[in-house]
Amino acid sequence: MNTITIYYADDDEDDLSFFSDAIAKIKIDSDKEIYLHLYTSGIELVAELKDNKTSNCLVFLDINMPCKSGFEILQEIKSEPATKNLPTIMFSTSSDTDSVSKCQWFGATHYVVKPFEFGTLIKILSTLIATDWSNYQSENDIFVIK
Repeated sequence: MNTITIYYADDDEDDLSFFSDAIAKIKIDSDKEIYLHLYTSGIELVAELKDNKTSNCLVFLDINMPCKSGFEILQEIKSEPATKNLPTIMFSTSSDTDSVSKCQWFGATHYVVKPFEFGTLIKILSTLIATDWSNYQSENDIFVIK
C-alpha cells in the first residue's frame, strides 16, 4: 500500500472540517494510506514542511489567511530548495482571474475553487490524491479546477 501525506492550511474551521470529512470518506475507498495534517496558519504549515522532509505529499493553501496570506506562503514554499518541488494547490472560494494568475506566477501546481457540494469536493480530492506526482507534467493539465 502506498501513502500520501496531505497538508492543508486554512483559517476557517468550517472549511478545515469539510475538507477533513472529505478525506475521511476518501480513505474508506482508497488503496492509499492517507495522512492529513491541518493548520490554521500557513506559518505553522511551512515550519512543519521544513522540519519533515516529506515525499509524496500534497500541500493545500487557502489564499485569505491572517498574518501571512496564501500567496506569501506559496512564495515561501517555492523559494526553499527542500520544498520548492512539492505539489502546492491553492484552495480558494474566489475564482478571480488576478488571484489565479498570481498563484500560477508564484508556482502553484493547481488552483481549486472550493466547492460547496461534498460530492464535488470528494471527486476533486480523489483525483488529486490519485495523481502520480513523481511523473506529473503541469503543462499537460488544466490549472484551475472547479
